[in-house]
Amino acid sequence: NSKANTRPRTRTMAASKTELRSRAKGKADAKAKDADAEDTKKDAVAGKTDAQGNLMDAAYYFKQYFGLALSIVAFGMVCFAGYAPKYGLSVNLFLYSSVVLGCVGLIFHETRPFKNQSTFAMDRETVEFARAQEAEAKIQADRAAKKKA
Repeated sequence: NSKANTRPRTRTMAASKTELRSRAKGKADAKAKDADAEDTKKDAVAGKTDAQGNLMDAAYYFKQYFGLALSIVAFGMVCFAGYAPKYGLSVNLFLYSSVVLGCVGLIFHETRPFKNQSTFAMDRETVEFARAQEAEAKIQADRAAKKKA
């Protein structure tokens, strides 16, 4: 019968969401600094990357904005379909072609490399936490821009 552990057992309450976030943030700060240093090294070697780690080169911009360009062309074709007979073309050709271009543009839009993965939230704490993160990210970006200048 050893009495080495004589402390009485008590029930503890689970930590609240805010406490968990603040604990995680403390741990994440050290990890974020290490990750930022690694990202800086990667950027110097590989080039600029987006928030999801995709290399931002000519192919990236093509994939990102080609769907938008096709959609703009399709919209213009619908707007100016009435002028098609003036140039010897069919109005139907303009309209059906614009639908096809719009659908192809939609496919490219849905397969683009960078998409914002944030979700819509109504919880007040979640919204405040997200705003604080965005503000911190902006401050870090401003500091990085000042260092480069």
